[in-house]
Amino acid sequence: MEVHKTIGLTKLQRQVEESWKNGKVPLFFDPSGNLETFYKYSGVLCEINKLQISLGIGRRTLEEVKEDIRLKFKSAMKNGSTLAFFMDKAVSKFKDYFDEAYLPQEIFSPEKIVDSEIYKKILNEDENVDIFGNYGC
Repeated sequence: MEVHKTIGLTKLQRQVEESWKNGKVPLFFDPSGNLETFYKYSGVLCEINKLQISLGIGRRTLEEVKEDIRLKFKSAMKNGSTLAFFMDKAVSKFKDYFDEAYLPQEIFSPEKIVDSEIYKKILNEDENVDIFGNYGC
């Protein structure tokens, strides 16, 4: 297993896809800051660092933070986009944000996340529609 690898921005999406095909979830360290901008425009960026700060200063509850993460995940799945969790310099208690009511930990399993039953777990009743508004898709 490769522990450290330098990847150019132009090869990033290919690396993400390759990791998923191999049953792994990629983790990138980006001292340049380019990935944040990249995923703002070409994926769905979930800024865990900002959510954690808003939770810490009492602007949001844990349930509100979980709901924000759930909505980002739902958007990425609906549109076929990559969901990137941006941590910046924050050390996150990542496990605190996941539970069966909001986001099951299976979202980090390439084999399980493609199962429609896992995806449906994160949907509210009124959200279980396709892009044409058909229910139960």
